Amino acid sequence: MLSACPPRCSLVTALVAVLVLGASVTLLTPCRADAGGRHALRGTASWYGRYHHGRKTASGVRFDMRALTAAHRTLPLGTRLRVRLAASGRVIEVVVNDRGPYFGRRIIDLSRESARQLGMLRAGLGEVELEILRPPMVAQAHAPQLTKSTPTCFIRMEPTSVSSEDALR
Repeated sequence: MLSACPPRCSLVTALVAVLVLGASVTLLTPCRADAGGRHALRGTASWYGRYHHGRKTASGVRFDMRALTAAHRTLPLGTRLRVRLAASGRVIEVVVNDRGPYFGRRIIDLSRESARQLGMLRAGLGEVELEILRPPMVAQAHAPQLTKSTPTCFIRMEPTSVSSEDALR
């Protein structure tokens, strides 16, 4: 499960979104900044391999279960991550080239080779910490720099069934 950061956006912001925009709001806190200012995600990892080997990934390249790659739901494709398995302390570096995992509360799907190097092949699952090393080059020019003071609270707005007349009352 993803560890929570203390929300840094105000309740007023969320209330304005609900009252003015008629949105339902979920506060998302994706990561925690450590003492060095690095942002790390913590949660459960799984791995995938033979069935997907040779199939196209979300990035358009063919999945190679022998490469050090990973699937993540939201990180930009091409992002380099440092993955540390909590149980053993083993560390590897992977590149996000696919989307997933779409099962339970897992935060990352590793290639078979990535899981082998971490020592989690037999277990299938493992608690990991992900550190973003480098975002993809295309996004890097436009990406804001994260600092300790950067807010890590996001608002997700979802449409509701309220009519426009009701919203104006």
